[in-house]
Amino acid sequence: MSHETSVPESFGQRPRGESKRLGRRREVELLDEKPLGPREAFLSAYERMRGLAALTRRPAVVAIAVAPDGRVLEATLVEDGHALVVGRHPRCGLRLSSPKVALRQLVVFARREAGAMISRVWDLDTGVPFVTEDGQRNAAVIADGPLHVTVHGFGIWLIPAALCAGWGACGREAWSTLPPRVFVDRRSPGQGRGVIQEGLACASSVGTARSHEEVSHVTGVGPALALGEPDNVEIGWGSLVLTHRGRRMRHEVSLERLERGVLVGRYERCGLEIKAEPEISRVHGLLVKIGGEVWAIDAASTNGLWRADGPVKAAPLRDDDLLRLGRTVTLGWTRRLLPEA
Repeated sequence: MSHETSVPESFGQRPRGESKRLGRRREVELLDEKPLGPREAFLSAYERMRGLAALTRRPAVVAIAVAPDGRVLEATLVEDGHALVVGRHPRCGLRLSSPKVALRQLVVFARREAGAMISRVWDLDTGVPFVTEDGQRNAAVIADGPLHVTVHGFGIWLIPAALCAGWGACGREAWSTLPPRVFVDRRSPGQGRGVIQEGLACASSVGTARSHEEVSHVTGVGPALALGEPDNVEIGWGSLVLTHRGRRMRHEVSLERLERGVLVGRYERCGLEIKAEPEISRVHGLLVKIGGEVWAIDAASTNGLWRADGPVKAAPLRDDDLLRLGRTVTLGWTRRLLPEA
């Protein structure tokens, strides 16, 4: 086990630029570097995307990062039920080697649902939300087709590998076959798909769909939430019990918090903060409800998430489960079996 060290957050940030306040989070200067447009990034990455997609043997999403100058920096596959952490930490699966980028910037989770590969992306409460193709800043989105996001000047494409089947040598022709992306704002989980924002279908840049099925949706949802004080009373969908150096804290967790996600780590921006514990990473993991299950996702932590039977990278929790974070912290989860759950 090792302790985590990092470059201070202020390193590399410019003294100017636009600021954005996100609730209780700190204000962070947004950087000026201009990313490539979605089409230009797609064309730059096309050969690499096509080659990766051809290697898939299971349902997967192709993830690829493109620099502002058009260089392909990293490319990987995110298979069904797996997660990918994007950032500059050496443990990240998609590394953006710039001091402007957080150690752990984003988490991507891919899952096959109703025959389609769904990509979920969360900003790890960095203070600099990612930007989707419609120009909007987002803390979290769900996409049932291609998704392009930018952060700190880097462009990231997430494309279901099955969509790449049949692509030929011409990237421009492949671009013209991508389904238009329709952007939906659903900031409160559990309230349906929400209202499609007018004029955000991006049809002018990706062509015209030949049927309704060829339109893909990018749904913006709310950011991860902080937990209340230990033992606070709220309508609990389950409970978390944190045990750390002889102390035991119990949190009742509502359905809304779980749908939005709870970050666990030693940073104050985490929903479940574990202070002054060097074995815990700044952002150690994410707990989030996906479908009918609560998932634990390791955020490329230094000392890992563990069960008795081994490490946890991304896994659904049992109704009564116990995780270990490093060597010194345990996190118990108990689902409350309510009729509406």
